[in-house]
This record gives sequence, C-alpha cells and structure tokens, in this order.
Amino acid sequence: MPRVLIALVLCIGLFVVSILGGDKPLSVRDVEEIDACLTKEELIKLMPVGTVESDSCYIPYGRSTCAPQFIIPGSMKCGTTSLYTYLQDHPQVLPLASPQESHTKAALADKEIRFLDNLATKARQFSSLHATYNAYYNYFKPMVYDENFQLFSGDATPMYVSKPNVAKRAYYANPTAKIIAMVREPVDRMWSETWFL
Repeated sequence: MPRVLIALVLCIGLFVVSILGGDKPLSVRDVEEIDACLTKEELIKLMPVGTVESDSCYIPYGRSTCAPQFIIPGSMKCGTTSLYTYLQDHPQVLPLASPQESHTKAALADKEIRFLDNLATKARQFSSLHATYNAYYNYFKPMVYDENFQLFSGDATPMYVSKPNVAKRAYYANPTAKIIAMVREPVDRMWSETWFL
C-alpha cells in the first residue's frame, strides 16, 4: 500500500511540474507560447492591447511613447550598417539610447540590439514577458507621438534574418513596424565576408 501511495504522489507531482512548466520562469513560457503560434490570429490573441496612434506610432500597453518603427534584418555584409548610418543622417531618426539612458548594455556597433533572437534567454532575467519587452523598448530613446514631427528609431540586427521566430517576436513588439530586409547577390556577399575575416 505505501508503494502505491508513493507512486501516486510521484505521478501527481510530475504532472503538476509538467503543467506548470517545471523550473522555467513564466516569462520564458510566454516566449515559448509566442514561438508556438502558427497564425497571425493566434499571435494577436496573446498580445496585450496597445494603441495605434498613426501608421508611424504604435504605443505598447503600459507605455507612453512609441515603439521602434523599423527593424532591419539581413545577412552580414549586405549593407545593414550602411543603411542604418544613412537613416541616422535624417533629422527625424534617433540613434539608440546610450547605456546610461536605457539602463541596458551597449548595442553592438551602436545598432545591433540582438534582443529578439535571444528573447527566451533575456526573459529569464525578468518576472514577466511585459517586463522583458519593456527592456527591449528601453534600448530606444523616447519617441512621443507628434503628428507634425514624428521621431523614428529602429533596430538593425543582421542576425535576425537567420533565427527562427524573430518575425513573431518582432510583430509582438510592434505590429505596425516596417521590416527592411537587406539582401545581396550571394557570391559577392561571400567574397565580402571572406575579405572581412
């Protein structure tokens, strides 16, 4: 009788652990839910309701400023740095926030946040998915909605193009963001990367 009772308690314990996700923080399980979505509709059901002020300003739930308006994925040596630099010359495009302003670590080459491709790892540092995405938004300078002179900012991380689920995570961050994919003729790109190494 005691062995049956022990086995039953063990089975119930394993069942509870499997339902609750084991030792994974809630925010990591939320990231896994985003990654498991197969349709846009499934993803929208998971998203907290933000405010679309205009085509160029989406204000995420719980924030008062616009989310980044563009993401530039692409392969190495395809021009992401050049495009990002050219965009920075425009008076309405802001650079990323400094580590002192954002309370985050510095972005690689002042443009690559590398956040959305490592979202599950980042989520382990926070208590909720909302807090995790707030950490992402903090990489950008505040952009208050202004219909006459809207400020813009964005993330230029080439690695996003080769990582699974980044598109879903980016959509969750800002469903109105513009994606500017940088591509290059493959042989030229390969030679450029070879000379870069």
